[in-house]
Amino acid sequence: MRLLFCTILLHFTPFLNAQTTVPTVIEQVTVHLTGAEIIRTGTANLAPGRHEVRFTGLSPRLNGNTLQVTGDAGVEVLSVSSRLNFLEALTDPVGVAPLRDSIELLTDEMTDLQDELNAYEAERNLLLQNQKLGSQQEAVDRETLASVADFFRARLLEINRETTRLRRAKTERETLVGLLRGQLQQRSRQERRQVSEVIVTLERLTPGASELRLRYVCPDAGWSPVYDLRAGERLDQPIELTYRALAFNGTGVAWENVDLTLSTADVNQGATQPELRPWKLNNQPAYNFSANQSPTKNRVDLSRNQNMILNTLPGNLREEADEVEVVPTPPVQFQQIEVDELAKEFPVDRPYSIPADGRPYSIRISENALDADYKHYAVPKLDADAFLLAQIRGWEQLDLLPGPLNVYHEEDYVGLAELNPNILSDTLELSLGRDQRLVVQRTQQRKYTRKQFLGGNKISEFAYQISVKNNRRQSVTVELLDQLPISEIKEIEVRVEEISGAQRFADSGKLRWQFDLGAGETRTVELRFSIKHPSSMEVQTRQNRVMTAPRYF
Repeated sequence: MRLLFCTILLHFTPFLNAQTTVPTVIEQVTVHLTGAEIIRTGTANLAPGRHEVRFTGLSPRLNGNTLQVTGDAGVEVLSVSSRLNFLEALTDPVGVAPLRDSIELLTDEMTDLQDELNAYEAERNLLLQNQKLGSQQEAVDRETLASVADFFRARLLEINRETTRLRRAKTERETLVGLLRGQLQQRSRQERRQVSEVIVTLERLTPGASELRLRYVCPDAGWSPVYDLRAGERLDQPIELTYRALAFNGTGVAWENVDLTLSTADVNQGATQPELRPWKLNNQPAYNFSANQSPTKNRVDLSRNQNMILNTLPGNLREEADEVEVVPTPPVQFQQIEVDELAKEFPVDRPYSIPADGRPYSIRISENALDADYKHYAVPKLDADAFLLAQIRGWEQLDLLPGPLNVYHEEDYVGLAELNPNILSDTLELSLGRDQRLVVQRTQQRKYTRKQFLGGNKISEFAYQISVKNNRRQSVTVELLDQLPISEIKEIEVRVEEISGAQRFADSGKLRWQFDLGAGETRTVELRFSIKHPSSMEVQTRQNRVMTAPRYF
């Protein structure tokens, strides 16, 4: 087989020598939402006349229809073609030789360990086969018997300990060899594949060095946005919004220290002039809301979507000064998102290296300080804790795309929201989680709570006191909610006795108090109402929760 391969190479040698192979480097990559545009540059010293130039080591996923080759003023490009090169794939890929060396070294160590085990096993058998002392005519004295017994016990114990140690060491190496072989198989499968090469026929008009520029598109690449929102301890500080991109490279060729640009343009755009399509308005949202969003209220609830894309968290990223952060996630899946009709580009401020392993890597696009108003939100009837809400302004001017939003408060991860710039207004309201420094209590006032019968009617009276204490070192704004029951039939009458100046919403029965609370200050409101209905009518005057509990009888 080797002789046949050498014969093939010798057969093609005259043809290969007739070409000029020009080494190139990736200078710039524009990563689109789907696909990447790659620019390579190389220098060739050519004499005047016609030449056939070969660019090799290119992505096997290269789209030949997108090839563009240009040169300096002294070069005229006559023809461009591309093809797959299967010969270069026969060389060992980078990183395989060290794996093979490690496997060979560990295999030698396992052989040495097995030799030691065999020696100890032979010694044990020798001791066990020579346990007989003295003869049938002559007995062994007690001192000799004790000495021999001590020797057998000590030596066998030492042999057992050594064999146990050697077996453990051999098992550890066997496990490591198995892992290395799996890595070797994966690396070989990823790297041992064909590459593309481009053949260019050009005319050199003047002698000297020619700079050649190669541009093409590969479909196996892309990026998607992800955001990190961080709020500090003080409520008078701006919120930090970090705009990141999760980009992947599946082209088969690594991008080493290249200039990156992220784009929302369509990489497959053609030469046909654009045409306007009808712009129809209706009452349907332009974007599908996920479970944690509401089209009628710009408040994002983080509690339902904690695990949607946990792999995008910076806590899972490897923070290094000169390297891109890697996110160990499953194979890339695509989704449809809505972007602005006018394409946008985001140049990355420093060179990045992205391996061709198809995994998403985090790229920092920008960091922005946004103004925010804070308030505390409490519904003590349903939850004893107060929640800190941030109303964020100015984010709509940042050219953001729809994407997941990781929310942090004082270095603690709060949850995951979905940022949708196509629907939300100029103010984004997010929950930053529970704030234990605001103490909320809702207690029933027994002296005002009673039931009585009057003239064939039953009257149930209810009274509650709600107190809010601010244990923060600064004043806060509090939004406090409770409710009144709503009667749906005329026989049931709800009478309001006291609501402490709350804003009342008659259609829903909701009560809303909003007030400022100074540091260390406590505010108390009262809620008293009664329910009147005929004594013959069964009315459930309390709201209960439905839970699951064991049943034994």
